[in-house]
Amino acid sequence: MRRLFLGVILLATLAACTDSTPTGTRAPALKSPRATVSTADQSELLAEIADLIAFWPKSLAKSFTSKWNDVLKLYQAGLTDPAKAAEAKKKLAELATLILKNASLANPNTGTPEEAAEKLILDMVLYVYGGSAGGDNVTGLLLPDQELTLITPRGWAGLHFGVGSTNVPRIIVVTQNGNEDYPVCDGPLLTELCQYPLFYNIESFPGGRLLQLAQVAICHPPEGSERGPSAANHPNLRLAHTKPAKAADYTPNSSIRDTPASQENIEILPWGLNLSLTGQLDCDGADYPTPVIDEGPVSVLQRGLRLASAFASRVGKFLTPKSAYAIDQGAGGSFLSFSPFNYVDICSSANPEPSCIIYPD
Repeated sequence: MRRLFLGVILLATLAACTDSTPTGTRAPALKSPRATVSTADQSELLAEIADLIAFWPKSLAKSFTSKWNDVLKLYQAGLTDPAKAAEAKKKLAELATLILKNASLANPNTGTPEEAAEKLILDMVLYVYGGSAGGDNVTGLLLPDQELTLITPRGWAGLHFGVGSTNVPRIIVVTQNGNEDYPVCDGPLLTELCQYPLFYNIESFPGGRLLQLAQVAICHPPEGSERGPSAANHPNLRLAHTKPAKAADYTPNSSIRDTPASQENIEILPWGLNLSLTGQLDCDGADYPTPVIDEGPVSVLQRGLRLASAFASRVGKFLTPKSAYAIDQGAGGSFLSFSPFNYVDICSSANPEPSCIIYPD
């Protein structure tokens, strides 16, 4: 039975689940260094982070604050120094792991301790990686003995993890990069292939490869739109992400594009769409750049209700007959490691993929 609940403290987010498939809270991607987050967004996130930290005992809250301040210093230095940016993300991962380890000690005034930890980590990720609290973001708790399906609030991206995907609890964070206007064919990945939005970053805290394949599905703008594929190249779109640093972390049957000149550093993912994701994406309205939700001067409760209303409307579409438009416009792939994800055209290079098929106009 599908249920809908208002999520955690301060910024209410959504969760949808079935009795057999736990789904985390419903709440942009990664290109470093970058400073595209507005001052208003940053101020809001900092305030929420401080309030969330206060739900832990004083000694832990003091430790979280100290470590978070260290991340912020590195983040500021990283705006002009890529090495510092990388260090900030490493420190953030360590802090996120500490927060997750101590999640049960939180005492929030609404929601569960685990939801408070998810929200705190999500806010920190949004601040460091860039993005708006009103973006198409979602976070969930992945446990060793449970499967997890995550669908973003707009229904433009989804993930599925099977039982046994991890041997330790992890917080999975999906953030949409809708604030940076990449030129046509450009995007977050390092590749000569033409890139297509939508752009998402998928992170795990703690990090590391999964124990088994997970599935990801993402929408793209409609055929023939300014940022969407043409009818001719649509069949050659594949989901890709940053190439894992270790060969042992490559996804089986993927295609690795890596050149000594560093013009390529991606892994093109094999097809793979779990039935838990089939029909759950709703690609109607998928566009880039994505408009930020205009929240205006509303309360946290009102903000959560707006998201709940939008999600309920999307659920209604799932209950009525529809075409395969969402799957046609948002296909899936299997993966083992985390990073930015988006589409590439496997034929759009002087060195196309072997599976490239040239279709007649």
